Amino acid sequence: MVTEASAVHLSMSDGPQPQSTLFDELSALATEGINPRTAAIDRADTADVVQMLLDEDRRILEAVQAVAPQITQAIDTVVPVLREGGSLIYVGAGTSGRLGILDASEMPPTYGVPPTMVRGIIAGGTEAVFRSVEGAEDNAVAGAEALATELQRAHHAHHAVVCGISASGRTPFVLGALEEAHRRGLPTIFISTNHHDTVRAYAPYVDTLICAHIGPEPIAGSTRMNSGTAQKLILNTITTASMVRLGKTYGNVMVDLQLTNEKLVQRAHRIVMSITGVEYARATEVLQGAGGSVKVAIVMAAFACSDIEARSLLDQHHGSVRAVLESIT
Repeated sequence: MVTEASAVHLSMSDGPQPQSTLFDELSALATEGINPRTAAIDRADTADVVQMLLDEDRRILEAVQAVAPQITQAIDTVVPVLREGGSLIYVGAGTSGRLGILDASEMPPTYGVPPTMVRGIIAGGTEAVFRSVEGAEDNAVAGAEALATELQRAHHAHHAVVCGISASGRTPFVLGALEEAHRRGLPTIFISTNHHDTVRAYAPYVDTLICAHIGPEPIAGSTRMNSGTAQKLILNTITTASMVRLGKTYGNVMVDLQLTNEKLVQRAHRIVMSITGVEYARATEVLQGAGGSVKVAIVMAAFACSDIEARSLLDQHHGSVRAVLESIT
């Protein structure tokens, strides 16, 4: 008999339902297994505990590298949507939800994008970012409703990519949101750390499935560890590569950062000086003339032009500093 908790994520779908109990479902997940490499961790001294955990971390990169083609596909889905003013919306529960919110929150100060470009939804709402909200992840309908609300708030109901994050691949809240996105015709991405075939059975409608198979956790079932690290690597790669493709860097230097503190003001000076070869005083002058826009300041310094001319050049080249500089040389 299927329990209510194991069936809740299927309540919104007409697809076949697995004939198992929640206990059986969880037992079949690699992330819920017992890791033989750390089975004696409670007997080890501190140095050996540290080494066991670091050895586990070393394996994660290989698992993520194995899904590089799927990560690439996800990025190629995200970039056109963001370029046209749409959003990337993460949906997760617990650690997965917090990682999505963390990644989203770092985009505006790092790359100067509006807060609506990359958004994060977590089961249980804002409170769950700081304190676990038990049971929130088990409600598929709540996931669908949370996504609908977010789409309405961001005014991107028809122009967004929805990326679910779930170590197990079966989290009802996340699956509910993904199914709602699919129903609306939005492109979907799903990040999990279990077997591809297992996760695909839960979400047959997802467009891009990224399953970095990391195996059992060093502490059984604690997916804040290896799974969380793998998810963070994947999220970093998706958003960083997307920002690069959107022209938010010149080479590997951030050129769209927001000058929200003194450290970033000095970083902006260093960026303008290193790219254009001007002195500190001139960098200050163009940054002030550009209203704090590093991109505009770079073009102003490079071509001794006004901020209006610099902005026009950037608009003509889709915001790419490299394209502007190369178009003139």
